[in-house]
Amino acid sequence: MFGHVTADFYINVMYGPEDITADEMVTVNQGKTVSIECTASGNPPPTITWTRGAATYNSTSTPLASSVGVAHLVVEEARWRDTGVYLCHAANKVNQPPPATTKFIVTQPATEVEGGEGGQGSWASVGGNGRLVCHVRAAPPPSFQWVRASGEVVKMSEKYIIHRPRLQDGLVEWASVLEVRDVTQRDYGEYLCAARNQLGSTSVSRTLGPPTRPHPPLNLTVSNASSGSITLSWAPNYAGGLPRGYSVRYRAAGSTLYQVVEVSGGASQGVTVHGLSPGTQYLFTVPGTQPTRTLIVRDAADRSHYSR
Repeated sequence: MFGHVTADFYINVMYGPEDITADEMVTVNQGKTVSIECTASGNPPPTITWTRGAATYNSTSTPLASSVGVAHLVVEEARWRDTGVYLCHAANKVNQPPPATTKFIVTQPATEVEGGEGGQGSWASVGGNGRLVCHVRAAPPPSFQWVRASGEVVKMSEKYIIHRPRLQDGLVEWASVLEVRDVTQRDYGEYLCAARNQLGSTSVSRTLGPPTRPHPPLNLTVSNASSGSITLSWAPNYAGGLPRGYSVRYRAAGSTLYQVVEVSGGASQGVTVHGLSPGTQYLFTVPGTQPTRTLIVRDAADRSHYSR
């Protein structure tokens, strides 16, 4: 006689976090409190963690909220500094997929963004084209108007091109660009960029001026020396505008004949000069810098040295 056996099996299939869900964008008025939910499935149930993304104000990898299966990010009495990208991470012992992102925007009046592109203004030659850039932070989006210091409102024309405002950071930083075509002496001067939304306004001053003589670079140093070559380094100086490049002059001690190495690009920060004679003292300078650097290039068996 044959018997039979009955057995029950429980199969536990483990898998990483799936369906990480959080609002793509949340907008809140200043002073209000808001809770943002993030959920995910998985086996075992994943741990959900909120952090603040990099490249935003007060970015941090420190957990802001954490729980299993679902986590709520609570922002109390929201301020403009809370604006940013927040990341919802879901992880278990199987996997940790890329986080979900939430853009969190706190409404705010138009205010100037310090240190943005364009600085305090720009320069252009007569007959050339000038470009002025105005950066502000605002939510809701701002409207822009450019005005001459005389009170003349700048309007779209063959002379003036006002570009459509563009969102710089995907959140609240906006830029307006004014192009001045075929510049004349009359076009030089101060321009005011007025930006406003429903919560407030600001006025940013930009100056269009003629080109100035570029300033010499700063901190000329010898960063490396070897048999037959040396490397000079410097810090570009944009105070007088962007130079087209640099001329490095050098001569052997006792000689009056200078040789010149041309370095293209005003953002260049150094150059290596080859073909120097070991055991010879050289004097180097980038016109306009002080002091002149003096060095001795020795043979390969001896270390090169230089004065600073």
